[in-house]
Amino acid sequence: MLTLLLPAELPEACAGFSTLRKVVLVTPLTLLLPGLGLGADGVFWAELISQVTGASACFITMVMLIWRKMKRPDGDPQGDMV
Repeated sequence: MLTLLLPAELPEACAGFSTLRKVVLVTPLTLLLPGLGLGADGVFWAELISQVTGASACFITMVMLIWRKMKRPDGDPQGDMV
């Protein structure tokens, strides 16, 4: 059985990622990209860029912080959790 204890601050960290993505990435890109010749398509590209960047940041954070805390059950050298 996999036991993983998550810190109480985890929901706040998730909200922080969402706010960071919207404020730091989407808003400036939405204003910048249409002016660089992309027109209305720049608004859609801004959302796509922020989604990919936000997903990458969340994945890297998960690997660095949470993955290390997961442990394989004793006697399971392959790591199969089934």
